[in-house]
Amino acid sequence: MLRTLPHLIDLFASTLRSGAEPVAGLAQVCAALPGPAADRLAPVVERARWGAGGLEAWQVLSGDDELAPLARAMVRSLTSGASVVQTVERLADELARESAARAEDAARRVGVAAAVPLGLCLLPAFLLLGVVPTVASLFGSVVP
Repeated sequence: MLRTLPHLIDLFASTLRSGAEPVAGLAQVCAALPGPAADRLAPVVERARWGAGGLEAWQVLSGDDELAPLARAMVRSLTSGASVVQTVERLADELARESAARAEDAARRVGVAAAVPLGLCLLPAFLLLGVVPTVASLFGSVVP
């Protein structure tokens, strides 16, 4: 879900840049990229369809850690009339960087976690093929 969220926000910024109304653009984006990330944004579209104003519709995202900046930017845009495209694009870039950092951290953890089983597999082989024959040959040369 977190992998597709930056793409979804970036696509939303593209719809805003093209001049689409925010909720209509969000509905198109959620329809184009269905999934858990779109499901997190769907309440905004649903509230707007049921007649909620733009401010009330976007407030539903205020409790979401990743999407709260988007909600604040959209509310600020609706109250002031300022363009929000650059803010949404920056949010998409930030989410993409965070997603890449999480993937990199997960890849590093896999390497560390794989070292223990690999060591447990190689240690007996080292002992059986390297140490035991050496000790046996030394023991054979000492005992007549």
